[in-house]
Amino acid sequence: MILKGKTEVSGGPSTIMVGYMLGIASELESRGVNAVDLLERAGVSNPLSNDPFNRCPSSLLCDVLRLSVEATQDRHFGLHAARSMKAPDLHVLGLGLMASGSMLAFCQRLARFLPLIHRTGSVQVLEEPVGYRIVTVSEMAASVEDSWQALLHKLLRQVYSAELRPLRVEMSHGRPRGGADEYEAHFDAPVSFGHEASAMVFEKEAFEQPLRSGCEELARELDGRALSYMARIGTGDILARVQSAILECLNDQRAATLDAVTERARLSARQVRQHLNDQGMTFQRVLDDTRLFLAHSKLRNRKLPITEVAYLLGFNDSANFTRAFKRWSGQAPQAYRQAVLDRQAGDAAAPQLLSAAARRQ
Repeated sequence: MILKGKTEVSGGPSTIMVGYMLGIASELESRGVNAVDLLERAGVSNPLSNDPFNRCPSSLLCDVLRLSVEATQDRHFGLHAARSMKAPDLHVLGLGLMASGSMLAFCQRLARFLPLIHRTGSVQVLEEPVGYRIVTVSEMAASVEDSWQALLHKLLRQVYSAELRPLRVEMSHGRPRGGADEYEAHFDAPVSFGHEASAMVFEKEAFEQPLRSGCEELARELDGRALSYMARIGTGDILARVQSAILECLNDQRAATLDAVTERARLSARQVRQHLNDQGMTFQRVLDDTRLFLAHSKLRNRKLPITEVAYLLGFNDSANFTRAFKRWSGQAPQAYRQAVLDRQAGDAAAPQLLSAAARRQ
């Protein structure tokens, strides 16, 4: 299984969300360095905030980390800065990641919405016999790669457990002076260098295990906002603009035809077809994926009748919706809803059972 998210930029420089630098600034200040002055010297004139539209050229992150190494005399500053980086620094995406129902859902969400952080590159989730390999494909300086891998590792530990250990970590940059000791101590795992891309490998069982603190219903609500933001960040992400236009059509109870969607996205039908074809996709697949995304969210609302869900997704009747949902997910809408309700009931009962067990002791 391969799941990936990719953004191609056309017209304009690659940008990064300034929120990514909030943690770096906090780490600098904890070491007595004037972070605002250092960022200004690197060329970052933006005010520090996690607003997803507050962006700067991606190249400046490398300069920020280079100056940070010089100011702190810590050659592994990129690796260590992650301890001051937090999920809310990444705005709605960070909150959605923290609400994910499993580490697999976390990485799927990251792959889909990576352009909110960085408009180039991709994250891929590769299923292997013994686990899942999380690959980041992007041209990154060593210090930037260190900070990214360390942040990803930290966030996964926060949603799963502080005891989470990768089976191995792969870095694309060369072996640093001093060897791998600092890296292996940080990740608590074997680390190798000189690979084609950055990667971390985790055990399959841990990766698929439901997270007790997860709330996919909330995460999917946040996904909708993330998708809207992503479509508004520059003109390069055609897929996000198409998905956002489909959501707008459905929310306005209009048929999400190719003509209606391209009109809303201010793109030509030919441009959309060509782009999706280059990605190995079709408009119908994007429409179906977006409808399934909405269906999962709406079916979690037990007060919303199946017939109304069908209508909101642009189907003429519930029978057509049921057939489509079975084709997309392998189960009927009612069965999906019941499974969600059963899981929610089990999650609610777990603390009561633990409390009862504690009283017996």
